[in-house]
Amino acid sequence: MQELVKTNSECISLDISPRNTFCIPIYKSIKVLHRLKVIISPVKAPTHQHAFTLLELLVVIAILGALIGAGSAALSTAMGKSKLIAEMTAAKTLITAYQAAAMENGGRFLPAHNSAVGDIQNAQGQSLPILTKTRYPFRLAPYFNYAIEGTLLVGDNEKQFKVRRDAANDDYWISAYPAFGMNLSFVGGKRIGDDSSGNERWDTFNTAPDCIRSMANAGQSVIAFITAGGGNIAGYEYVKAPGGPGSSWSPASWSDNSRPEDYGNVYPRHDGKAVAAFLDGSVKMLSLEELRDMRLWSREAHLRDDPNYTVGSN
Repeated sequence: MQELVKTNSECISLDISPRNTFCIPIYKSIKVLHRLKVIISPVKAPTHQHAFTLLELLVVIAILGALIGAGSAALSTAMGKSKLIAEMTAAKTLITAYQAAAMENGGRFLPAHNSAVGDIQNAQGQSLPILTKTRYPFRLAPYFNYAIEGTLLVGDNEKQFKVRRDAANDDYWISAYPAFGMNLSFVGGKRIGDDSSGNERWDTFNTAPDCIRSMANAGQSVIAFITAGGGNIAGYEYVKAPGGPGSSWSPASWSDNSRPEDYGNVYPRHDGKAVAAFLDGSVKMLSLEELRDMRLWSREAHLRDDPNYTVGSN
């Protein structure tokens, strides 16, 4: 077989075809080939070609599939942990801000919902309409410097907000669907106005008799904020405890087909666990079964040591 590579004293000839021969100076060729750690030698046409067998191909495909699957699982796990860390950080920010707001307001906690509130503004100094300002997010926002993204909007909730973004309705969306809902019935309560004598009026259907509305009554630490959801959105402004007024939790365990609405808008989106911030400043991950314990939600249930406490029970 005719050699494709020939050498002489001056150059290396590459015979690509009868009409195409290239000559490369030896001093340049040796330098390049030395770098590539290639030994200059005649190259002859192969006398035998080896092809992959079907079995070898199947083994290679199986190995590649396993590697890809392992990589995807690792990426999914890493993303899940990242979302969890982000929400735990947000929960800590919220409860710290809630405590700061109480200290600035004579030890009184901000109501979860307040229809009697005065002028409330967003980060741009624009006054908010009644439906937006009565919910907790923008009344609490000044105490975490209006860092909306990463606090009220976090994880999947933030992604959904960006997809649905509409400048004219951004503030309303943030107020209605924050990543964390407040334990409305047992912390803060729902204030609906004042009577003719100037006394505060509270919605007794949604506000439990043992609702903690001041730091003086917060001896028993209960959940203040917890990951929430509603209407296919990873967020909602408030949640209902299992034994709270007007609440009805499904007895079923959480599954991929479950809806937060069937569990008081609590959304255990981290492998069946929710992130909860307590009045004492702690942040915990709790499963749906653990959250059925009313001692986590209600001061009265805590005092009675009654995990099955319901409002109105003797």
